[in-house]
Amino acid sequence: MLPEDWINYLVHFHTTRDYFECHEILEEYWKERGMNEEVWVGFIQLAVALYHERRGNRSGAEKMMASAHKKLAEEREHATTLGVNSEQLLTSMKNRLDQIMEKQNYIDMSIPLNQEALACCQQVCRKRGLTWESPSAMNDENLLHRHKMRDRSDVIAERKRQLLIRKTNDQEC
Repeated sequence: MLPEDWINYLVHFHTTRDYFECHEILEEYWKERGMNEEVWVGFIQLAVALYHERRGNRSGAEKMMASAHKKLAEEREHATTLGVNSEQLLTSMKNRLDQIMEKQNYIDMSIPLNQEALACCQQVCRKRGLTWESPSAMNDENLLHRHKMRDRSDVIAERKRQLLIRKTNDQEC
């Protein structure tokens, strides 16, 4: 049985192509599990790499794709238990890294899955009315620039609070 958050990641990855959401889903899952399973970091980085590439941030895409490739190469056995054809994925990622470095146009990418994982994801898609391997909506500003459009007021407030605490502690010394 595959983790529900992993299925949700795969569904977003292959339907909405919302790589920012993919990152959010797996990051929360990874943190809940104690941040000790590095396979999740590799898949988070893969989503971030594609998010950067699609936005035209080639240096960010290159850095993240290289890091994701390294991490998933180290975690290939764990990735295989998640229904991923690890060797195909690593080849695809290496090819994508080459394309990024050659400044080729962005194209959607798929994670090669075994039949069981694919069937599970496609069943979820049917229930949600989604189409597996839909193309990216390249004219959707929210999809392309999600990091700029999200509500970060809670993060900003927490940073201010932490800064105030540090200043108060510094004054006590």
